[in-house]
Amino acid sequence: MLVVIAVIGIIAAIAVPHISSISQTSHEAKNKRNAQEIVKIVNAASVAGHDFLLDTSATNNHNSDQWVYLIIDKVVRGKVIDDPSSIFVGSYFGLPGLEDHQKEGARKYLKVHAGMLVYEES
Repeated sequence: MLVVIAVIGIIAAIAVPHISSISQTSHEAKNKRNAQEIVKIVNAASVAGHDFLLDTSATNNHNSDQWVYLIIDKVVRGKVIDDPSSIFVGSYFGLPGLEDHQKEGARKYLKVHAGMLVYEES
């Protein structure tokens, strides 16, 4: 019986670090997916006639990281297209419900480059 308990202890000691790394990997995958979704929403809204970047770049004293924070906040709040000439009038573009730690996780993979929000898996 003592041998069985010792073997179970050894297996547990080996398995716990692997379970931890699996959890970390899934957390990073979720952050990457959120970042990709934010870029898709920004691009789709731009095609529909709303530019999240233009709204944010109205103040020229922001660096790229500040822009990314502002853009993420705008995407989380979302936007309904209200231009009556757009075929997307009444369409909602946003990603509501993102919590602060999820915004921060996604931000690590986003940059503003040449006036565009881009996803960088670095």
